[in-house]
Amino acid sequence: MSAGRAYAWGVVALASLCLSGTAKANPAKIVGEQPVDDGHGIELTISTPAFSAPVKVQVFLPAGYDAQPRRRWPVTYYLHGAQGDQTRFWPWYGDLIKDFPSIVVAPDGGWLGWYSDWYNGGAGGPPMYETYITDQLIPLIDQRFRTFGTRAEQAVIGESMGGYGVMTLAARNPDAWATAVSLSGAVDNSSLPVMALMSGSSTAQEAGQAQQIAAPNGVYGDPVTQRIRWRGHNPVDLASNLRDVVLQVRTFDGAPNPLIENNDPTSIAGCSEENEVHRDSVSFHDQLLVDGVAHVWRDYGPGCHGIPEFRREFADSLPGIKTVFDHPQPAPTAITYESIEPHFSVFGWDLTADPARALEFLQLRQAGRDGLTLVGSGTTQVTTPPFFKGVEAVDVISDGETRAVTPDRDGRLRFSVELGAPHPDQQDTAAARLDGQDSAAYFTTRSVKLVAR
Repeated sequence: MSAGRAYAWGVVALASLCLSGTAKANPAKIVGEQPVDDGHGIELTISTPAFSAPVKVQVFLPAGYDAQPRRRWPVTYYLHGAQGDQTRFWPWYGDLIKDFPSIVVAPDGGWLGWYSDWYNGGAGGPPMYETYITDQLIPLIDQRFRTFGTRAEQAVIGESMGGYGVMTLAARNPDAWATAVSLSGAVDNSSLPVMALMSGSSTAQEAGQAQQIAAPNGVYGDPVTQRIRWRGHNPVDLASNLRDVVLQVRTFDGAPNPLIENNDPTSIAGCSEENEVHRDSVSFHDQLLVDGVAHVWRDYGPGCHGIPEFRREFADSLPGIKTVFDHPQPAPTAITYESIEPHFSVFGWDLTADPARALEFLQLRQAGRDGLTLVGSGTTQVTTPPFFKGVEAVDVISDGETRAVTPDRDGRLRFSVELGAPHPDQQDTAAARLDGQDSAAYFTTRSVKLVAR
């Protein structure tokens, strides 16, 4: 694709609105664009409150994009590894996508940004990578280019730190991605080497990046006193959230492979790194098996943490991504999901925890048109997807009590669920353990049946 053709791309109106029928104003704006130097793509400059300065993203269009002006396309988001930026994708993988029928979007994830909204000692972001990618960048790309604009046609893939980003974003936002692929990903933040790297990441961000230099433990806070924040982003802890995402987990084992490294010192130096991410990937794989979450698992054996290995993993992943795009699936009719966030929305469900409740997990189980089960504490406010449009009233039945609730004009139902007294102590702290957080009776489980009249 030529630079001239890059500038010929027209602005496309946003294809779809959010489920409620009204689009939220996007605080992120495209403030500049130019061809990538070698003419293979376009680089956008985006102004967003998620960062302290504008950020860049590179976009690569598939063959046929210009020749088929009425056609819409899937989008594959690529998340780079540590010490990279938006410029990494093309020199590493560009030649592998010449026949790949998808737009590829490569955002800047910082040198060590971990694709998360940083805690920053309680002050919050910037930087806010998760908010930027899931809430701001995706709508901008759908507005600027001819995309399908649906979850069924969106993929996310990345290597190393980017593999962690892939799985933490997918586990926390499974309604954003049809498929997620980790390539030698550091997908377990409870492992001591990954924990140490993440703890120091906020002091190691390179000057000039679009995020602030911060004190140690800026990403999630102290791994002991703020353990719940680490767990609330850890793909291993959140593995059960991924049952409706098509997954690929790929890794080498860190043993040198002379057929791959060919005496390349940069690749051989990565053997210890690959050995660690192999352990992380195995932990993630094992937890997916325990939770009954289907996934492609590929352990390639000998190989290190280097570009030749990443390229092989990437190339092997593309047919699976294409299969997902070729057979788009509807959203699940019932979901199971857990989160530490005081307020979260997933697959059209909207939950707000008791404001008096300390930070802890809230579980939403088998939530569908017929009902749901919640596990947590305090009074939880629930809004359903638009299941009940045209229905006069719905019986909300729990603990032998029935309430008649009138849906709103969009068919959404709003009601509260009592989960006992709100816990005053943050989960995974010494105080919560003394209060009995590890006992079966600590959290309240409440099932709710929904019956349309």
